[in-house]
Amino acid sequence: MVEDSAPTQENSQTASQETVLQEPLSEYDQLRAHLKKNPHDAGAWNRLVEHAEELADMDKIKDAYEALLENYPNTSSAQIAYLQHFLNPGLFQVAESLFSRFLRPSPSVDLWKFYLVYWQPTDPSFRRFNTDPSTRETVKKAYEFALAHIGQDKDSGEIWKEYIDFLASGETHTTWEEQQKMDALRRVYHRAVQIPLENIDQLWRELDVFENKLNKITAKKFLADLSPSYMQARTVLREMRPRISALAQQPTTYSATNLNKMPLQLPQPLSFTAPERALVNGWKSYLLWEESNPLEMEDKDKTLFHTRMQLLYRQAVVKMRFSPEIWYMAYSWTMSIGKQDDAIALLKQGMQANPVSYLLTFAYAEIEEQLKNLEEVHTAYNTFIDALHAELEEMDATQRQLVASASVNSIQAASQHELTMADRRQELGIVWIQYMRFARRAEGLKPARTVFSKARKDKKWVTGAYLCLLSLGCTANRLFART
Repeated sequence: MVEDSAPTQENSQTASQETVLQEPLSEYDQLRAHLKKNPHDAGAWNRLVEHAEELADMDKIKDAYEALLENYPNTSSAQIAYLQHFLNPGLFQVAESLFSRFLRPSPSVDLWKFYLVYWQPTDPSFRRFNTDPSTRETVKKAYEFALAHIGQDKDSGEIWKEYIDFLASGETHTTWEEQQKMDALRRVYHRAVQIPLENIDQLWRELDVFENKLNKITAKKFLADLSPSYMQARTVLREMRPRISALAQQPTTYSATNLNKMPLQLPQPLSFTAPERALVNGWKSYLLWEESNPLEMEDKDKTLFHTRMQLLYRQAVVKMRFSPEIWYMAYSWTMSIGKQDDAIALLKQGMQANPVSYLLTFAYAEIEEQLKNLEEVHTAYNTFIDALHAELEEMDATQRQLVASASVNSIQAASQHELTMADRRQELGIVWIQYMRFARRAEGLKPARTVFSKARKDKKWVTGAYLCLLSLGCTANRLFART
């Protein structure tokens, strides 16, 4: 009896295990699996975070937002939505940890506004402190911290106004304290009215009233000194508005279950349609215009000008994450002001967002070769070639599907697709050429032969190793003879 029952029990356990293995994935797990293969599906990302929130599972909420932000860094709408889950008193520590991660690299006025609301003691829903002097100093530092990062944005005028109102609300008990308060207000007003803010005219009128209330004689002098900068800022704002309006992107569309929640706006890879080309050109034109220094900042304001341009380029690469040209512009400008480490960091971020970009990869390889970081160059080329292989594999699978369908439209599409693949193969050959040239130039003949050997084995995608040889001239003949 024991001998008969043992196999039966074992079979039962095996069947039970198979049943467990065959259980369908949950919707959440299905979405995660889908997004690993399709990381730019904006609708699926929106559904993932929405579903995690419906489940009220904090671990899944964290997992969903962290995964999204890994693919879309510095996306403020996602960061704010994520932070809103940690605004209860028991979770402030988590919120502050997230703020410390998100704020410094963020060019988003909305995120910085959210941060200031979080620290404001006057908002009862976010009350963190009482109103003693040390508390006011903390809030003041928070405003200065925010304005140092995004105070040059035209939409930061509301923050400037709130800061001024906050300073004006401070209590004073001595003449000296009152004078300190007036001086602080004057400094902030004077900074604000020289920036092309949307509410610059309102701030100028308030400054006029403020100065004349204190002293009509000194008011005339202060306002006369500031007037040229104020008028220039107004002119720049007027010229800026149509340029900015041309940069509007197609919003993310998603039919949310929660109708009160706006979908997260996530940039999408470019397919180089006419509107997308116009958008890229619009950004390039706007950034070049800003580089021309339309505010006519003097040499003494060069640091402020650099701060302004860095903010604009950070905003550009967030919104145009999948445009290598914009990343390259950011890199080139940052290099031009002597911030080499920051420039290289931008290139690496751009390559992460655009792994098959020839422009960014070749630029990165060039600068790292100049710095004698040869291993970095090898890594860059090998990573790039792997990414191109993956792209070609995907294109090949699409090609087979088109041919298999056998419809007239599919056959025509397959023919066009084949031409595109031929171009991609030729481009891959060019990458091998550039890689071999680097190896020969930087390390000598033997490393170049090693690269050539790898290229020759890449028979599936490269039309022939001779393509590489032809580009190397007389050196290629020696290379071939000894390989």
